[in-house]
Amino acid sequence: MNELAITVIGRDRPGIVADVAEVLARLGANLTDSTMTRLRGHFAMTLICVGPGAAEVEAAL
Repeated sequence: MNELAITVIGRDRPGIVADVAEVLARLGANLTDSTMTRLRGHFAMTLICVGPGAAEVEAAL
């Protein structure tokens, strides 16, 4: 298993967390830590997870 740090940045909208979590769950990744924030209409999230390799996660996201 690989430990990955994943950063998601973009305009805030409903469903971002659910969309990312769904992809990671489908890949069998286990989320071990997270932080999220909104900044003037933008969203930033950093996740630490254990699971498949970086190339597979990047392609799925």
